[in-house]
Amino acid sequence: MKAFLKMWKDPVWSKVISTGVIAGIGILITYLSVVFPTFLNFIKSIWAWLFQITDIAHWLLILISIPCVLVCCVIFLWLKSLLATEHSFQSYISDNFFGLKWRWFYNNEIEISDDDVHCFCPRCDHQLVPQDVSCYKVYPQFRYDCPDCGYSVGTISGNYKQLRHKVILKVQKNIRTGEWQNA
Repeated sequence: MKAFLKMWKDPVWSKVISTGVIAGIGILITYLSVVFPTFLNFIKSIWAWLFQITDIAHWLLILISIPCVLVCCVIFLWLKSLLATEHSFQSYISDNFFGLKWRWFYNNEIEISDDDVHCFCPRCDHQLVPQDVSCYKVYPQFRYDCPDCGYSVGTISGNYKQLRHKVILKVQKNIRTGEWQNA
């Protein structure tokens, strides 16, 4: 704003700005002088049509048709909401398995990879990271403790990749059997 005020005080820039404003006003007046008569003729023709003498006045027909249009809109929106409630299995992206909340997303519209499955705390929805508590590498065990709310599912045998694969198999089973709609 200060730069504009500085330019306005300059005698050359003030003349350039005022010339631009006057030219803009002239262009606007020229445009409106062409459009305004057309707009007035349009308004006059609508007014004449509305109050034209027929068996029933046009304005009364329009007044009567407004509730009909509103009823049609309500029916259309109601049917649209009914169709929107039917959803595909791709909206099934979360469920509880093994005492944990799991989320996933689909690749290629139908496939779930191991990297797309993540576990969360069922209480506070904090993402959990498995902690390796196995004494022997031959028999892996992981513990799932929430650092946010202290929830613990305990120890689960098998490694995290195997557990994620079991979750994918359960998801696929739920999709096949239709149980995903109850989740």
